[in-house]
Amino acid sequence: MATTSDTDPLATVYRQAFRCYQKLHDDGKLNDKQFALIKGRNTIEEVLNAVRNAETKNKSERNAVQRVLRRASESLVGKLCRFEGVVSTAIQSNPNISALVWGGVKFVLVIARDIFDSYE
Repeated sequence: MATTSDTDPLATVYRQAFRCYQKLHDDGKLNDKQFALIKGRNTIEEVLNAVRNAETKNKSERNAVQRVLRRASESLVGKLCRFEGVVSTAIQSNPNISALVWGGVKFVLVIARDIFDSYE
């Protein structure tokens, strides 16, 4: 007679995945610490909870990094925009190559400024 765990599709998938991770560990592609983390999860619910916890931690860390980068970038763009007129005037004296470079930089500054304005 088949038990519920034998016919449960999630339990079957979990067992198959565990065998794959066991093979990776046996082949030396998964270290002992990583395998112990996987092996410590006995049910699909424990695996799902571990995934949810990792996802929550990842989101909070990513948001913090994005905030820091946005502040630093916004400050840098503001300072560069302040000298935009000076650079444009200086380039007019010899615009051969420098005008192309400054045009690209100015384009990026305008786009960055628009992006920062959209967040406000």
